[in-house]
Amino acid sequence: MQHMELVELWERYRPFLSRVARERMHPRLVGRVDVTDILQDAFIDLRGARSVDDPGWTTAPTDLPPRVWFRLAVIQRLRMEFRRHLGASTRDARRETSLDEVSDRERRDAGLETPSRVLSRRETRQWVRALIERLEPLDREILELRDIHRVPNDECARRLGISKSAASNRYRRSKDRLRLMLDRCGISDAG
Repeated sequence: MQHMELVELWERYRPFLSRVARERMHPRLVGRVDVTDILQDAFIDLRGARSVDDPGWTTAPTDLPPRVWFRLAVIQRLRMEFRRHLGASTRDARRETSLDEVSDRERRDAGLETPSRVLSRRETRQWVRALIERLEPLDREILELRDIHRVPNDECARRLGISKSAASNRYRRSKDRLRLMLDRCGISDAG
């Protein structure tokens, strides 16, 4: 990929990348770090230490679409900024916070998930999958289309050969059935 191609692609995705940076920025970084700076630094990170005009430049993973590659670079830059701005201050013994006081989002953003939490989440996903398999095929299909593949309702209706209102109703009933099954198993609502 030549330098100009990279710049053009980056500029094409800039609005998307700005939105990613604003949505993923830790609340305690707001006011300390500007989204424009995050994007600029992420772009520099992409270029790496070598010149992009060098024919041997292969920073771009060939198996990832540019949108995904750029998004990952922005998220990585946000993590670096979090550690740079907040990491040192959290190591100060006078300012320590117990993990019980840190929100789930802060833990996730800082990469502080415990092995037991990861295992618990994995077990919950297995339970949810097993419960989904118990649903009627049309219920499973509409949940997969809407929740996993993020297909809009009108497209779901077209694919399933039903009306838009029938697709909406079927989706709502499927979610309700799944929630009821989750409640009966003692699993908190997984989405």
